[in-house]
Amino acid sequence: MTGQSEDIKLVTDNFEAFFLEPKMFYLRLFTDTEQQVSDVEANITFQYEHGVDETFTRLVHAEKYATISKAAREYVEKNTPTVKAEAFVIPSLGQKILFNLYIKLRHNPHPIRGFENLDAAIKWLHTF
Repeated sequence: MTGQSEDIKLVTDNFEAFFLEPKMFYLRLFTDTEQQVSDVEANITFQYEHGVDETFTRLVHAEKYATISKAAREYVEKNTPTVKAEAFVIPSLGQKILFNLYIKLRHNPHPIRGFENLDAAIKWLHTF
């Protein structure tokens, strides 16, 4: 089954995930939360259950002070589905610095880029 809309949605205390467009997976990390392995497992399971693969794009919207634990980050690196491209919306300078360091140190199997707002991120994803 392939997710096609906001009607198919996963909401937890730390994030929500749904399909912004038929082939665009959207993940919003709530303000002042730290994503743990259990959050990442739920998110990744949801993506696989709804057919996210290399034909999709992924948009991660990290609200202010949203972070990810080291163990959760390592889990993401090993288990997340490969997509055509991935955009991150990052609101604070501190988060941007960490993001830039993270993508330089990590092998990324697809294009990945950070943005200051949703519109710019979505526009970039539409180029894939």
